[in-house]
Amino acid sequence: MRGYYADQVELYGQLVSKWEEIGARENWNYQAALTSLGNAYQSLGQYQQAIKYHQQYFKITIEIVNRNGEGTALGNLGNAYDSLGQYQQAIDSYQQCLDIAREIGDRKGEASALGNLGVTYNSLGQYQQAIEYHQQCLKINREIANPNGEGIAFGGLAIAYRFLGHYQQAIKYHQQHLKIAREIGDRNSEGSALEGLGNAYFCLGKYQQAIDFYQQSLDISREIGNRNGEGITFGGLGNAYFCLGEYQQAINFYQKWLKIAREISDRNGEGNSLGNLGNVYNSLGEYQRAIDFHQQSLEISREIGDRNGEGSSLNNLGNAYDSLGQYQGAIEFHQQSLEIMREIGDIRGGANSWYNLGLSLEKVDRESDALGAYRNASELYQQMGLDADVQNCNNAIERVSQPKAPVLSRRGFWAWLRRLWRWVRAWFRQ
Repeated sequence: MRGYYADQVELYGQLVSKWEEIGARENWNYQAALTSLGNAYQSLGQYQQAIKYHQQYFKITIEIVNRNGEGTALGNLGNAYDSLGQYQQAIDSYQQCLDIAREIGDRKGEASALGNLGVTYNSLGQYQQAIEYHQQCLKINREIANPNGEGIAFGGLAIAYRFLGHYQQAIKYHQQHLKIAREIGDRNSEGSALEGLGNAYFCLGKYQQAIDFYQQSLDISREIGNRNGEGITFGGLGNAYFCLGEYQQAINFYQKWLKIAREISDRNGEGNSLGNLGNVYNSLGEYQRAIDFHQQSLEISREIGDRNGEGSSLNNLGNAYDSLGQYQGAIEFHQQSLEIMREIGDIRGGANSWYNLGLSLEKVDRESDALGAYRNASELYQQMGLDADVQNCNNAIERVSQPKAPVLSRRGFWAWLRRLWRWVRAWFRQ
């Protein structure tokens, strides 16, 4: 809840100020307050503030040679960078955290760092790499008998396989995550696993089953007061109803997500819900309204430094301008999106931007450029093993490659008709 995390920020902020006043930098309580304050800002979606306090703690751990604390700070910094879409910085932080955990023999910390690396590589579209990290994480958690970590690893594997289009495998891992969560009585993880199952069935096009799982997840989030989880599940329900063509119902759920995101100051969730509202209004043909929502989403992404969100918003704006028939504007937005996806190394986002760019280029008769865009998209989709997307690209390439039938002008048509009439008359005179 916003009130809970806002209270934490106020409480830990006061503690940090007090300890700083008396110059107690090496006091364990001061360091714990810095970490807790950073985590509270992370929960509120205020990632730059989170980074500020985690960096303060990180510097202290180096000064006093606290390797365990150094690893903790690096892991928390990685989480903030990952939330901002600054994936390479997240990877660097997690890798350093992993090295320290191995050096000091912290097996639980090692597993956690491996799992976090898996999450970030998944965000980059490097799914096989993500799977390798999650499998290492799973192996260690089994060895040290950490069922909670084991369940989280199953959840990570499920997400990677879902993005690869291996939905049955994803369902299997989500179910294992769910089983462990119920065995250890972890209601939060149970809700997360149910939401993951909803996502998997959504990808299979089984929207009613997805809705059932989302509803179960929603009930748990409400029961335990997980407002962030409640908002995310509203987003999932909105997606399902959107695909069912029940746009007003989808709008209702996205607005509920938006309301919660604003209440808990979750800027990332606010931006995502606005983007989804934009997509619905685009499908309804209300293109200017869609653009307004995508513009708000873009502004939030830029405000919080979320490069991945910025790229997605630009891509959505490109789609809206394409729908309006303003193809040059669409091309410019897709190109800006592509630059960001390249910069942060997001393969899936880059592939989507190339494909959408191709669609807009095709509509302004830039066939050669469109072919290049579709081929680039196809190559990236192949890297990820996304066969259905590769086929869509191949279909587009085949369509653009076909020679166009010559179009007769009106003058040319009448000239052709006169020649035909003269030929017919001459034939009858014979």
